[in-house]
Amino acid sequence: MALAQYWLNECSSKHELCNSHVDSSFMPTRMLYVGATKSDYVRLHCSNVQDRGTKYCTLSHTWGGVKDALTLLSTNLTTLQQGISLSSLPKTFRDAVTIVQALNIQYLWIDSICIMQDSVEDWTSEAALMGSVYANSACTIMASAAKGPHDGLFAYRDPLAFFACKVAGSLETGTFASCGSTSAVLLGQSHLNSRGWIKQERILSPRMLNFETSGISWSCLHGTATENERDDDARDCSLRELEMYAQTGSLDDKLFLDRFDRYWKNLISLYSYCEFTNLSDKLIALSAIVQRLQKASGYMYFAGMWSPTLMGDLLWSSPYFKPRPSEYRAPSWSWASIEGWISFPNTEVTNSPRTEPMAKFLSCECTTHPLDIFKTGKVLDAQLRLSAKLRPWKTGLGKIFNSSHDLLLREKSIGEVKPDCVALDLQDIHLKNLYLCPLEKYVCRSGQTDDGSYMSIKGLAVLPHAGGSNHYERIGTFALHSTYHYTWADAESLLDSYPTQDIVLR
Repeated sequence: MALAQYWLNECSSKHELCNSHVDSSFMPTRMLYVGATKSDYVRLHCSNVQDRGTKYCTLSHTWGGVKDALTLLSTNLTTLQQGISLSSLPKTFRDAVTIVQALNIQYLWIDSICIMQDSVEDWTSEAALMGSVYANSACTIMASAAKGPHDGLFAYRDPLAFFACKVAGSLETGTFASCGSTSAVLLGQSHLNSRGWIKQERILSPRMLNFETSGISWSCLHGTATENERDDDARDCSLRELEMYAQTGSLDDKLFLDRFDRYWKNLISLYSYCEFTNLSDKLIALSAIVQRLQKASGYMYFAGMWSPTLMGDLLWSSPYFKPRPSEYRAPSWSWASIEGWISFPNTEVTNSPRTEPMAKFLSCECTTHPLDIFKTGKVLDAQLRLSAKLRPWKTGLGKIFNSSHDLLLREKSIGEVKPDCVALDLQDIHLKNLYLCPLEKYVCRSGQTDDGSYMSIKGLAVLPHAGGSNHYERIGTFALHSTYHYTWADAESLLDSYPTQDIVLR
C-alpha cells in the first residue's frame, strides 16, 4: 500500500484544487472507528463536536440485493456501538478497513453500516448529507471490481500484464514475454460505473483510490495515476469549474448559463444509462450534486429541471420504449419518470440556431419528504404551471417508424411525435384528445427556405389528466418542420388561432 500512501500524501500536501472547498467542521453522523492498528474488532461511532477536523475515508461499492451482509438497523445501533467483529463483515468491508489503517486514517464511512436501513426518516435525512460526506472525505475507496460486498477489493490478475517474464537467455540479453502497456486497462470501465449512486460519489469525491480487476489506480481533481504511471493527466472537474466560475464571476451570466446547461444535460445523458436496485432512488442519487449546483448558480430546481433552461429541459426524449414504473417516482414531464437513455435536442449545429420561447414558466409545486430540507430528493407529487398554447391534433398520426409517428396534415408528414414509453395505439380513443403544446421555436441558417433558414417548432404531446381542469400529462414530444412542401408560415398558422392559456402539467 506504499503507492496508495504516496498518492494520498502528494495530493493532500501539494494539490491546491483538491484541498479547496473542504469543510473541516463537517463530520458524518456515524462512522466506523477502525483504529490505528490491526484488531479483530471495529465499532460504530456517533460523531460529536470534538470530532470536528477528524479525517475519514468513504467506501463506494455496490451491495443492493444482498441479504446476508451486516447493516445498521434501529434495533442494533447500541450493539454496533459496543463493537463489531471483523469476521462478521463482508470481505469488501474487511479489505476497506485494512486499507484505511494503511493510510493512517482511523475512521471509515460505509453507507449500509452508517445509515439505518429500516428507518425512512434516518435514510432521508442522511441522504441529504451525502454530498458533504463524500466531498469532505480524505479519500474514497472505489470497489470497482467487486459486484457485491463478499467479493473483496483485491482481484486476481495476470502477472504478465505487469511484469515481463524471462523465457530465454540472460537478464541482460534474454527474451521476455509481456502483455504491453497497462495504463489504459487500469483506468478502464468497471461494474461499479454502471450503478446510479456511484455517478454522484465519483463526481463529489475529491480523491479516489480505485481497486479494479487489473490493479489499483488514483484519481483526484489534479489528475490520475496508475501503478505504472504515478502521475498522469488531469481529470474532468466540471462541477468544480462551475463553482469557481460562480465564485470569481469570470463568466458573464449568459456564458455561465450555457456552461451550466451543457454540464447538466451531459450528466443526465450519462446518468440515465445507470442501474438502480431501487428505482425510486433515481432523483435521490443526484440530490447532492443538485445542491452544489443550486448553491453555485442560485437557479430554481424541481424534479430534474432547472428554471432558466426549463423549456429545453422539458424536450428530453428516449429512443427506448419502456413503460413508466407502476410506483410514482416523478411527474410525466420529468426524464426521471421513465427508464432508459435520455437525450436532449441538439442545438450544437452548424450556424448555431436561434431559439425563441413559445411558452412561459409560471410556477412549480414540488412535494418531497418532510425531512428532505433541500427539496432535491424523491418527489411525491409535482405540478408545473405554464402559460402556453394547446393545439388539438385531430388530422392523424402515421404508423411508428424510427421510434416516431408522423404528424399528418392532408396525408402529408409535417413533423413527428416521439412517444416516451410505448408506440401509440392509433385506435386508442384517448388519442382523440391529443394536444400539442409548443415550447420553443428553432431557426438556423440552411437552404430549405426562401431566406435560407430552416425552422422547427418543438414541444410536448399531452393528454388530459384526471387531476383537474386544464391539467395534462405528457406522453411524448413533437416537432413541426418547415419542408419543401410545408412552409414556415403554414407551421405557425397551425398555432396562431389558439389562445395562450394557463395549464398544469402533472
